[in-house]
Amino acid sequence: MAASPARAALVIGPPKFMTDAIVALRNAGGTQALFAQSYLVQSELTKVSGANARGVGIA
Repeated sequence: MAASPARAALVIGPPKFMTDAIVALRNAGGTQALFAQSYLVQSELTKVSGANARGVGIA
């Protein structure tokens, strides 16, 4: 994914997977926009999203 020319990715899964997937994609150098569909816990997301993260959450 990190080497892909894709500009965005949709990641679907439970909270633990979502957090791990975001960390893995960013650690691999991925800069694509990530759209997460889950019951992702906001406190977990803010731990891994970084200072420059932006987006919209819908609950």
